[in-house]
Amino acid sequence: TIFLMLLISVIVNGASWWVAAKITGNETPYKVILCIIMIVGIAELVPYIGSILSCILFFTLLKNWAVIDFWPDGVLIVYISTFLKMMLYAALISKDFLPEDFLRAVFFL
Repeated sequence: TIFLMLLISVIVNGASWWVAAKITGNETPYKVILCIIMIVGIAELVPYIGSILSCILFFTLLKNWAVIDFWPDGVLIVYISTFLKMMLYAALISKDFLPEDFLRAVFFL
């Protein structure tokens, strides 16, 4: 099940990060994105410190491998990809997922 969780995480995170990079105008090869997401996904599996470790690792690899600055591009990519990732996970979990309902819940509309 850990391999399946990592695989779903890589697919969803990779797709959302690639779209976020396109929105912000950063051209990053998909292979680089997958490598970064795979390493960050493995780091997330470390108990207790995985989320902090993966966040630090993500920004470090983003700067070194994808040549994207921390501010503003890196932060924008994280915000946009997190939003897209939440929508993708909600779509995977719920068969009755409607983007309008999700936006109302997130932005209290």
